[in-house]
Parts: sequence; structure tokens; C-alpha cells
Amino acid sequence: MKERLDAFMARANAAYYATHDPFRDFTTAPEITQVFGEILGLWAAVVWQDLGAPDPVLLVEAGPGRGTLMADALRAIRRAVPAFHAALRLHLIESSPRLRAVQGAALPDAVWHDDLATLPQGPLILLGNEFLDALPIRQFVRRGGAWAERFVEAGRFVEVATTPPPLEGLDREADQGWGRGRSKSRNFRRLVSFRTVGENQGDSGPGRWPRSASFCQQPPADANSRNDRTGRRSGRAPPAG
Repeated sequence: MKERLDAFMARANAAYYATHDPFRDFTTAPEITQVFGEILGLWAAVVWQDLGAPDPVLLVEAGPGRGTLMADALRAIRRAVPAFHAALRLHLIESSPRLRAVQGAALPDAVWHDDLATLPQGPLILLGNEFLDALPIRQFVRRGGAWAERFVEAGRFVEVATTPPPLEGLDREADQGWGRGRSKSRNFRRLVSFRTVGENQGDSGPGRWPRSASFCQQPPADANSRNDRTGRRSGRAPPAG
């Protein structure tokens, strides 16, 4: 049975995060160095001041992982802008009971939500490191003058003919050729993953990714040069709590 890509991704995400420790499979910037979270905390403090320093204010993180980023952010906020630290009310958007338990050890004062809908009303600053990357998407492919939407069947991609996606300006921008790996619209890329497959792009038929869809980054040539929050690679002590 064919399953539309966004439905497949939503089901797979729910199963994965409910039963696995994602941090055994990959790492993110907050787990490498505390500087990442500290900088975001100071950025949030500047935004709070620009908002007129409301008290209270909601500081919200979507997909907070282990709580590492927010713990680092709060430490920087407490030291640099204590008034913001006193005014903020911490809320986390996390649907995984397993990850909530991990986050609770690092952020015991947080309030948890399954989604944005249950957040209280009021001034809000929202953080979402790599959160949008994992959201389910619909994916459309254009071959020549025809559109297809990507589904999953028996573990492979299949394409189903469809009318043009209901996004204003999509056909016009695709005709200009930016779909060949040269996206010019961040807002559009957030809404839908889009690739135009041309005659000279190699084997990109149903069940295979177009070559232009690969954005995997290679690890640094010298892995030991990276800053590591454990201190093992950088030769420095881990940050004090």
C-alpha cells in the first residue's frame, strides 16, 4: 500500500523517538560545545530586551533533546542578564515520554507540552535547533512539464502523477531552473522539499533520489581538531555547572 511521504515520516518519527536513544545515532551542536547554547541564550536575552523586557515571558524550546542546549542557555542568561532569568517561564515541546524523563534531570523547572497548542498566552521566545529538519514534509517532483508527488511503498519511493502543488509561484520559479540544487527561497524550502529533474541529471527515476537531493556533509578531515564539551579532544576541562 502506498503511503504519502509526510504520513510515512510522521509514523516513522513517532516510532523512532519513542523507542530509541537518538544520541547513540547522531550528535548535534549543543552536545559538542556549550558555547552553542550559551550564544543562543544571550541572543534570547537581547530579544527579550528588544520586546520591552516583559515579565513574565515564555522561553520555549521545541525538540529539546537531552536538555543540553537549554541548560547551557540558562546558565549564560543567569550570569549575564539575571533579570531575564527571573522573568522567564520555561516550556518544552516534547512528545516522547522517554526524552521528557531525560530533560527533566537537566531542567527540573520546565513545563512540558505535546505541541504548541497548549502553550499559555503571552510574550514568547521560541528555540528549535534542528527541529524543522525532522518535520514531516510533502515532496513534489517535476519532470519536464509534469508533476508527481512522492509516496513510499514497500520501502521504496514511488511517484504518483498529480496536479501542480498548491503553492503560489511554484511553477514560475521551477521554470526559472532554480530547482536544480540552487534554491532561492528559504520560506519555500521550509514548506516543501522540491527538486526539478532534468534530462541531464542522470538516473533519478522513481525509487531513487535525484542527484541534486544529496546534501550530506562529510566529517572534518581532522576530527581531533573539533571542540568537544567532554574536554577529551580539546584538552580543556568540561564546563562547570
